[in-house]
Amino acid sequence: MVRLCLATLGVASVTLALACSVGLPDNADVPGRPTTPTSATADSSTALPPSGDSGTGAVPGTDAATPLPPVCPPKVVGSVPPDWHPPPAIHRNACSASQATTLTECLFSTAVPVATCDQFFNAAGNGNCISCAITSSIAPNHGAIVDDGTGYYANISGCVAALSGDSSQAGCGAKTEVFYDCLYAACQHCMNPFDYAACTDAAARGTCAAYAGPADCNKPYLDACTSATSPLDEAFKLVKLFCQP
Repeated sequence: MVRLCLATLGVASVTLALACSVGLPDNADVPGRPTTPTSATADSSTALPPSGDSGTGAVPGTDAATPLPPVCPPKVVGSVPPDWHPPPAIHRNACSASQATTLTECLFSTAVPVATCDQFFNAAGNGNCISCAITSSIAPNHGAIVDDGTGYYANISGCVAALSGDSSQAGCGAKTEVFYDCLYAACQHCMNPFDYAACTDAAARGTCAAYAGPADCNKPYLDACTSATSPLDEAFKLVKLFCQP
């Protein structure tokens, strides 16, 4: 249910990651190409953490110094209803390395020509890879990349569930997802990416703190499921995990 992509780790960086966006507004209306968001979060080339899902991928802790209140403070969030969509099997051998590269670059980068992406998404030979890599947010199972109707985000909580070996509602992936959903609910009104980042940092220490502790179980899997480099690199990691041999 998270609309933003998660990237880096740690208290400060988690807020930045929560601010990252997967938007290609200049190509959003191209026929034959999956819808990309005209997001107010940030350019996809910026290595900012998310929500995701998709924050960051990491669970914030508590710094010794008390941070200044954010310009855009978090809203108070009550209980967060579970909205868990467990991952399907991984390593499904549906995408070649070339297909995974083109798919993620078309969704998370503006560097690929529109015509190239149109051709890729309309080619029958790429259908299995596309259906493996991209799933609707309302699908019962979420794969590597989730399409929520406004944009795409890397499914970090699903990656955590797959690697931890527990895709149940009580597993670490589900706990991570609830935490990310709380951060998003608290800060989705912050339109500036850096304000959003500061907001999620504050939310992790405050209104979402009850969910941060349980989600701390994700730390052993974050290196494999997230990237401090860019949302593009993160998405490629997950497509490789879910859809390559």
